[in-house]
Amino acid sequence: PHAAESGTFFSTGDIVFTGRMHGLRGTLDIRESATLDGAGRADVVALYTVIGGSGELAGARGSIRLSGWFDFDTGNAATRYEGEICLAQ
Repeated sequence: PHAAESGTFFSTGDIVFTGRMHGLRGTLDIRESATLDGAGRADVVALYTVIGGSGELAGARGSIRLSGWFDFDTGNAATRYEGEICLAQ
């Protein structure tokens, strides 16, 4: 069965984003904490906390919140991201 069929699913982990942001190259180190609740079409909420970076993104800090839903049956999703990442430069 899908994880969401049993109720609520919690997830935590670390993410490394490599790329460009406002023309600056580097990586962002991100800590993720998420909750998925429901079966079929599940509500999802996540918090991404930027805890650092490297290259031209060194010293970055901030957070991004995600909210929305995911439909396990169709694979469709709708999410909204909002937040702020501050660069050291």
